[in-house]
Formats: sequence, C-alpha cells, structure tokens
Amino acid sequence: MSEPYISSRAEPKLTIKAEYTPFVNFAMQQNSVPLLRELKLTNASDRQATKVVVRVWSDPPVIAEKILRVDEIAISASYAFSDLGLTLLRETLRKQSEREEGHLWIEIEAEGVPANRTPLPLSVLAYNEWYGVSSLPEIIAAHVLPNDPSVERILLEASKLLLEKTQDGSLSGYQSGDPRRAYMQAGSYLFRSSSPEDQLCQPPASFEKTGQKIRTPEHILDRKLATCMDATTLLAACFEQAGLRSVVVLVEGHTFLECGS
Repeated sequence: MSEPYISSRAEPKLTIKAEYTPFVNFAMQQNSVPLLRELKLTNASDRQATKVVVRVWSDPPVIAEKILRVDEIAISASYAFSDLGLTLLRETLRKQSEREEGHLWIEIEAEGVPANRTPLPLSVLAYNEWYGVSSLPEIIAAHVLPNDPSVERILLEASKLLLEKTQDGSLSGYQSGDPRRAYMQAGSYLFRSSSPEDQLCQPPASFEKTGQKIRTPEHILDRKLATCMDATTLLAACFEQAGLRSVVVLVEGHTFLECGS
C-alpha cells in the first residue's frame, strides 16, 4: 500500500506528490523492496523552474542521501521520477531493536521558484518487526526463516518420529506423490515444533493493524514462548525447508498456517 502525499502551502512553488511505503525495516532492505516508488514535481508557480535539484534523506538516517536533478520544469508542467533507487542502510536497519518514528525528507531547490522542504511520516521498525496488514502485508514472508539452525533441529526430530511411526524417516516433500505422506510429514513438523511446556502468549491488541515483533525459531525453541504469529512462521519455515507448500492465513486476532497436500 502506498501513501500519497501532496504538499500544500499558500505560496505557489514546486509541489511534491510522493508514493512511498510509510515504514522501513531490515526485511525491506534484504528483499529489495523500494521505499519511495514515485516522486512527481509540479511547477505551481508563474515562472519556469530551472536547474532543479531534489535531495532525499531520512531522520533517523536509514537511507543513503539521494540527489536528483532536472534541467527545467515549465509553468504548470510536471516531472515524475520513476527510477529513484534509494539505498536502505543494511547495518543500521539490522541493528534497529525498537520502533522509532521519524520522517522521509524531500527538499527541492530551483532557480526561479521558492525552495520547498517536505517531511513524510516514516516508521523505522525493529529488525524483527512486522508492520501489519495496513501496508505491504506480504512482507510477513521475510520473517519465515527456513535456514535457521533451529529449523534443522526440528526436522531431525521429525524424521526420527516418522521413522518410528512409518518405518520411513525421509523428509521428501511431495516426491512420493502420496498426499497421505505429505500429511504425515506436516503432522510430524507440527508435533516436533511444539512441546507440552511451550507457552502461548497473546499478541498486542489489534496486531493486524499495528504489527508486532516476530520471534526467531531459535528464540522460540530456547525460551518456550511464542505468539500465534511466532508459531506460524516457525512452522512455515519447517514446511519450506522440507519442500511443502504453505500459506500464512491472517484473520482478526489470529493467524495460522495452511499446507497443500
């Protein structure tokens, strides 16, 4: 979901219309999700704007400053940037432990028209935080970690359980062509990813809109504490590593996993 923003002030000038994601986090950087998708400048003044310079930066500093240039924009004309290529700062976002509210700043300077500086609201999320369904809900997939070492521990235990119950411990996904085999594998992952001493904790109220932090597989197995979202992403990681197709399903106040057989 993009957030349109149009600057409005009494004095005619170069106005800004931006389509951007209202949050940024480590998952976006790792998956090359653009923060600012479109930037459109309109010359609302009564003079031609020449030597236009656009500067884009953020506070807190989570992007590399970007400079864009346009030779001229005629009276009442517009110019749209489509290839913005903002660079998200990997190390900064990877170390972000708590959400922080800030701004994406866009500043325009040009000969012939007044300068304009516009702040766009921006939430800098913790490295393991999901924003919710209100914007870019599909980024939840970035919190599914099939290569986490703890997932291998679960698969190993699941293989032992399958060997005990079916005399076949292979984790072969759909290769057998037998839906029952896929179902038994899924059941073994579910059984081994949880234990009687595990505690299910409640997610924040209205987590669908405000998001929440998502525990890693290692954290879940070591601390024996998980929300339904934590447990769902853990199980999805096991399924993906074992070659089973799954879908994370979100409903009001809850989330769960579906797996095709």
